[in-house]
Amino acid sequence: MQDGRLHHYVTLRRRRKEQHDTAGATARTTNYGTLQDLFAKPTDRQQQLIQTERDLADGCRKEEEVIVDTVGGGSLTAAMFGIIKGTVGPAILYLPRGFQQSGYIVAITCMIVATCAYLYSALRLLQCWKIEHEKVLRLEEVKALLLSPDEGDNDDKVTRKDQNAVLLTYPELARRAFSSYSIICQIGIASMQFGVCLTYLIFVPQNLVESFENLVDMDVSKVAFLILMVLVEVPLCWIQDIRKLTPTNVLATILIACGLFSCLWIALSIMALDASTSIWDQLSNLPPSNSDTWYLFIGTSFFVFEGSITLLVPLQEAICTTQDQAKFPKLNQNVTSWIVVFYIFFAMICWASMGESVKTAFTASLPPGTMTTCVQLAYSVAVVLTFPLQAFPAMQVVFQNIHVKSTLQRNVVASILTCALGLLAYVSIDYLGNVVSLLGSLVGIPIALIFPPMMHSQLCKPTLWQWWMNCGVAGIGVFAMCATSFTTVVLWDKGAE
Repeated sequence: MQDGRLHHYVTLRRRRKEQHDTAGATARTTNYGTLQDLFAKPTDRQQQLIQTERDLADGCRKEEEVIVDTVGGGSLTAAMFGIIKGTVGPAILYLPRGFQQSGYIVAITCMIVATCAYLYSALRLLQCWKIEHEKVLRLEEVKALLLSPDEGDNDDKVTRKDQNAVLLTYPELARRAFSSYSIICQIGIASMQFGVCLTYLIFVPQNLVESFENLVDMDVSKVAFLILMVLVEVPLCWIQDIRKLTPTNVLATILIACGLFSCLWIALSIMALDASTSIWDQLSNLPPSNSDTWYLFIGTSFFVFEGSITLLVPLQEAICTTQDQAKFPKLNQNVTSWIVVFYIFFAMICWASMGESVKTAFTASLPPGTMTTCVQLAYSVAVVLTFPLQAFPAMQVVFQNIHVKSTLQRNVVASILTCALGLLAYVSIDYLGNVVSLLGSLVGIPIALIFPPMMHSQLCKPTLWQWWMNCGVAGIGVFAMCATSFTTVVLWDKGAE
């Protein structure tokens, strides 16, 4: 287990035929009575035994074979749920407001383009994994053949050695493709994960303000809830063993799933209560475009894939059999496509139900009521519990680059980083939509659209057509990153709540 992800290990060991044990037993039965007998000329019977031992030993060496043992990994079904878990998160709640800001024609077009670009990059990334994975297997087979007989008999020793080998992850593939320049990719991934944590620090206070007003009918500042959340997250970020976060992660997943379908149910109920028009008429009356803030959705459309691209390679490695591994790219395309269809359906329904009053954190837009309060509290708890897991890999990158060694140093640095994110959240607490758009543009587009095609060109020896396609997709990514980031910053005030 590394960086909170499940990996599939392939171990190689050397196994001998049964003659080896026979030879050893023969050697043990050759006894000498005295020290003088040891140096005396062997009898005919002793010579025969010695020759038999040599013949068996020689035959053993000739008949050595390398056995490839596959340690049980995951199935395609498990991989499917992994894709869903990595893709569907709190970011889906930002889509209704994004559709309202851009209009449904612009939003749906952006979602389709972003999905196609993501699937192209995902396919290129998985092709990079396949090439490098085959290299690793060939190298391990050679190492196994070169092991001495004594080392070959020690299965546990070889297994431990193989399990300590470098694992193929997104950053590792970037390192193999870009060498020392891969630090840019690592910084990008860490920045995206910290950025997601930043959106959590803005999202939760908005939810808690609405739910607290419904419960006690009092106005409470968002800043107060922000400070409270930072105080809760600081000790949670001190956890060094990511496995201890598994129970909270499972609970957060359940709460997010329940909250998501509750939001959809409430939105459909609101639309059904309007007896004057049908649900289809309410959807068709939505504005097709918004000339003032349409550009904000370009970054948002890539932000929704923030958890997918970096999780892709670990999911591929976690699959058990070679046949299932070959089916994973197609599975990823199908599952991702259906998820995007659900995204569009969810965003349109929620936007139509709330109209122009929809907020970036959709749960904060829900009408007052017991069910709404439960949904808001459930989502808030889920995001609070998800924060340390989301921040863990990014903090590990920081610890490695500044050479943090002791537990005290680690806790101090983690506390400083969490408080720094809290300060950024305080500055941008009314601009969640802008933050999401800027993160998707400045960080999400390079990770999902620029780096994978460039890695493919370096690692996979593409054809001329593939090379030009990679350059074209990466070039479009660079242009989109610069254009949308610039317009988001320059027109920042237009995206305010």
